[in-house]
Amino acid sequence: MEQQDGAETPGVRMPRPVDRLARFPGPVAIVHGEGLPGPVAFLDGDAVNDEPWAIEATYQKSGRPCLVIRTVRSSRDMNPRGLPVEDATIQMVNFLSRVGRPLEQELTAPSRASSRKVFDQVRVAVDGATVHDVEVAIDGERVRGTRTDALDAAVVELAWHGQAVFVTGWPDAMQILALRTATPPDVAHL
Repeated sequence: MEQQDGAETPGVRMPRPVDRLARFPGPVAIVHGEGLPGPVAFLDGDAVNDEPWAIEATYQKSGRPCLVIRTVRSSRDMNPRGLPVEDATIQMVNFLSRVGRPLEQELTAPSRASSRKVFDQVRVAVDGATVHDVEVAIDGERVRGTRTDALDAAVVELAWHGQAVFVTGWPDAMQILALRTATPPDVAHL
């Protein structure tokens, strides 16, 4: 997988967010409207076999992530070997690790065992949560999906233009959720 923009490797130049957006093979979802949660704070992405796989738009409140929108391309025309798993549990693990929410207080140093323990804890919470049907407006059209609330956070999963869109964050950041297609000016400030 390609490194995310925030990673630092000497001699490796990461694509600018506007270039990453242009290279992605489909539309990328971002928040529609002004105010909560504000402009895109970060635009990161992942690649598989040098092909764009996903783009994440992160929004912040008080300097901390409050909402992450991950658009995952269709796996059509890609070799299925080695493709990442994308589901509500993975999105929740990634979001909670970004916001620094400790799931296991006794864990002091990251290790494979501690990472597995955290993943299992999130999986159990997500698997035990009630999944609700939702509708979210994307580019003014209603898109049906599901919402899972667990561990004081929420994940909305939508199918849009043959892609998956995951919206993960604090429930208050999802109160007035409407999305739209990102354009270069939306990320030009990054």
